[in-house]
Amino acid sequence: MKITVLKFDTHKAALTVASVFAVSTLLFLIPFILIMPIAMQGANEVNGGGVAVLTEMFSVMIFMPVFYFIFAYLGVRFCAWFYNKIAGKTGGFVLTVAVENDD
Repeated sequence: MKITVLKFDTHKAALTVASVFAVSTLLFLIPFILIMPIAMQGANEVNGGGVAVLTEMFSVMIFMPVFYFIFAYLGVRFCAWFYNKIAGKTGGFVLTVAVENDD
């Protein structure tokens, strides 16, 4: 069976991809958040300014998933809108799927 994708719901596509970006960013940042206090102990001993650097690093780590979500949402929303404009002229993606019975 062939299915042709002629249109994406831009909001749903953007929301889904942006959410995946934000959650995957958190998965990468959690180890860094756990390791950062250990790494910053050396900075405290060397230059005495480790607390300010640590606060800035935590701020960046908290902001990154939000940043990724916003920009991924906007980017995917634009791409889905653009795809919808082009797909009417080119025919869109054609997917071949098989339907299986659960017997």
